[in-house]
Amino acid sequence: MLRDPYFALAPRSVRAIGWEDLAATLTQLSACSVAAAVQSYDVAELLVSGGGTRNPELMRRLRDVLPQATVADADSRGVDPDAKEVLMWALLGFLSWHGLPGTVIGQDGRTATGASGPRVLGRLTPGARPLRMPDPSSTPVRSLRLV
Repeated sequence: MLRDPYFALAPRSVRAIGWEDLAATLTQLSACSVAAAVQSYDVAELLVSGGGTRNPELMRRLRDVLPQATVADADSRGVDPDAKEVLMWALLGFLSWHGLPGTVIGQDGRTATGASGPRVLGRLTPGARPLRMPDPSSTPVRSLRLV
């Protein structure tokens, strides 16, 4: 979408189009960018996190451009919308510690990292004493439960 020739044009003055029009355009662009990024995944539910969850117009537009999906903020599932990075780092650390892949092959046959298959991510570096790792798990993680 951002390769569209429109985005290569010289910007018009904000005064010429008005702040409200500029905000509306950028909000719609954000919603359409999200929709384009998830369109090949047949998304039934989209959980939104970060500052966008506090923008009711963005949330409305996400629902408009993803009519097949339930759009909700992560808080509706008990996850602080501002804590996603912390939770994901904790999950990746857990997976790496237990020898489990942090990336998997999606329905489209690709991984998010470009790896050719599931891979354990990250590196654990011991401190002053030797690091004792548990035996790798033989079963993949299928879900994450936050309590």
